[in-house]
Amino acid sequence: PPQTPWREACRRRSTTRIINFVEASPNSRVARARLNSVSRRAKLRPWVGGPRVSIVDEIYEALTDDEVFAALPARLARLVDARSCMLQAFAPDGELLFAVENGYFPGDGLAFYAENEMYRHDPWREQVERRNLWNRAFSSGTLIHPEAYKRSILYNEGLRRFGDDTAHWLASGMTHSAGRDEMGIHRGMTAETFSEAEVAVIQPVIPHLRRLLTVRARLHEAGLRQMTAERVLDALPQAVLVVDVS
Repeated sequence: PPQTPWREACRRRSTTRIINFVEASPNSRVARARLNSVSRRAKLRPWVGGPRVSIVDEIYEALTDDEVFAALPARLARLVDARSCMLQAFAPDGELLFAVENGYFPGDGLAFYAENEMYRHDPWREQVERRNLWNRAFSSGTLIHPEAYKRSILYNEGLRRFGDDTAHWLASGMTHSAGRDEMGIHRGMTAETFSEAEVAVIQPVIPHLRRLLTVRARLHEAGLRQMTAERVLDALPQAVLVVDVS
């Protein structure tokens, strides 16, 4: 759909959804989506009467501050006047660990995206892998023809069926020893594609985002291991006493 006042308000609102992907059981590799609506005011920065906090400062603050992390996609989208942004972290086997976005996408669309692993059908991801364009920002218009994108599974099954016309992406795929991460900043079908000048605005941020998402992914996996261990202990019929070897 074209931009409307409601869509514009949606782009600017501070509500952010964080999606965590956890295994359905210790013996299953089927991921289920847990949608947590984080309805909080994004942290307001002192634009007037005080120093302006840089996006890089906010990225490193987001390492340990969940509220700053939840507000980060909206901050990135505003840098290039876009309507939405999503950050995603993946395990080495390609399983989606978590994603955070700025509140633009509907909850049912996010659930469908997670449960059906629509990220595996991303045509831009295919181009990044084929051309080895990791760890850099690019405009989707340089990688795939709009008509080819309109025929893609991601657009028709994952977006358009939920009334979403997301078509232009300013994106980056990032790799590291713990897996891979992706950043996507989006505009609708009728909007202008992202320019090289806008790509240049985001490129200096990519190394910092890569570090942030790497640390967040490791913390996330550590939390899952702890959760699994606690579930195993809870399921045992015997009492368990854990002591320090010292």
